[in-house]
Amino acid sequence: MIYLETSYKDWEGSVMLKIVYSSNSKVDTNQKKEEIYKKYQKMPDEVIEGRTLRVKLIRMYIKNLEKLISSDKDIEFVTGSATLAPSDSYSDSA
Repeated sequence: MIYLETSYKDWEGSVMLKIVYSSNSKVDTNQKKEEIYKKYQKMPDEVIEGRTLRVKLIRMYIKNLEKLISSDKDIEFVTGSATLAPSDSYSDSA
């Protein structure tokens, strides 16, 4: 993300994120899906192992990612990938 955001001023912030929630707490992934939809108008496409949501977003930049992580105390970590060309399609590379 940092490379694309700093190297290409017209980059559209196309990212595939896997948001992993803490295994120490009881996380309602359906509620988390709704929260992500309200913030970004994109519904995560799947729940992985009961605590990971995968979502494809456009216009997700470093400052937005920081805000996402700091606004939800249940997030353990976020991983994923960024692409130069915006796309709504999913890939398994994340």
